[in-house]
Amino acid sequence: MRNIPEEIVKLTEAYDYLITTGRQQIRVMIKAAMQNGKDLPENTEYLEAKEEQARLEERIIELRALLEDLKNSTGFEVPMEGRHYPKGSKIIQNDDGTVTVVLPEE
Repeated sequence: MRNIPEEIVKLTEAYDYLITTGRQQIRVMIKAAMQNGKDLPENTEYLEAKEEQARLEERIIELRALLEDLKNSTGFEVPMEGRHYPKGSKIIQNDDGTVTVVLPEE
């Protein structure tokens, strides 16, 4: 069986964090800025939140590209959300609700 490379695990964790928690934090920032009563073109909080959103989305695109490159170079299956396993892995749903991943032999 093969271990998932640490680089893929770390990039996956960063990607998953940004598409979930990171995006949620930006939504909260934008909503709060919109509620302060200023016109949006003059609302510096809103403009800063939108700039932060653009930086976040750029980083998500970068990470997605890195993960795709790793998928192509290592043969590990790298879905864009969730867990990442090598091609040929078997995912088994256990009766107790847990999941067992059987990695292919090298």
